[in-house]
Amino acid sequence: MNPWNASVAAIRNGFFDGLRFFDTSGTEWRVESAVPQHRPGILDRVFNRTLTVDLQIGVQGSPAVADVAQDLCNCIDRDPDDLYDQFVSHIELKEMFRAAASAPELIELARTLGEASRIVRADPRAE
Repeated sequence: MNPWNASVAAIRNGFFDGLRFFDTSGTEWRVESAVPQHRPGILDRVFNRTLTVDLQIGVQGSPAVADVAQDLCNCIDRDPDDLYDQFVSHIELKEMFRAAASAPELIELARTLGEASRIVRADPRAE
């Protein structure tokens, strides 16, 4: 998983803290550490430059789909810019997450913010 790029602000504000990845089998991978390849200088900080970051990733196991769905719902609840309601409301998206039966289904919902589900529901052949 190396290397990644991130802005100085993202690194300073803890973007990688608690960051998790999930593969389609449902295995959870957590970022254990994120270290810039070089210490940000004054110009890096002033211009918020993008730095290369080395990530250490560790396997955490396979959490229950319901637990991951709840974590995603918590992210939606902390959505001050309404980023996650581009295609469906926050309530609808959280209902979709809670109804997901598998890790691949959760991944697809999170990736599309529920848009794919909305398109399927709008298709009269789906009824």
